[in-house]
Amino acid sequence: MLGCENAVKFYRTSAVEYLFGGAEGIMEYVPIVLVAVGGGISLCALLAGLAMVLRHGGWQAAMQHTPTGHWSGARSLVYSGAMGLSVFVSVFVV
Repeated sequence: MLGCENAVKFYRTSAVEYLFGGAEGIMEYVPIVLVAVGGGISLCALLAGLAMVLRHGGWQAAMQHTPTGHWSGARSLVYSGAMGLSVFVSVFVV
């Protein structure tokens, strides 16, 4: 009977260690995944901005200010995508 109790105790300890003991390993990858997702979003913004530049008929036409003085959508997307990618590269390299 004593051997059976030890087996149950060992089984429960092993299951808890299996479920929660590997959390440190998973948590090591969270910053890497977050940086990679941020880089992917920035790349998509940059590509969407460049697609809008082509749709507007070229770089000069797309980079003009709107009549109200604000940046065009293409210019904002290209700028935010380029800034996001530069941050991504800086963080990923370091």
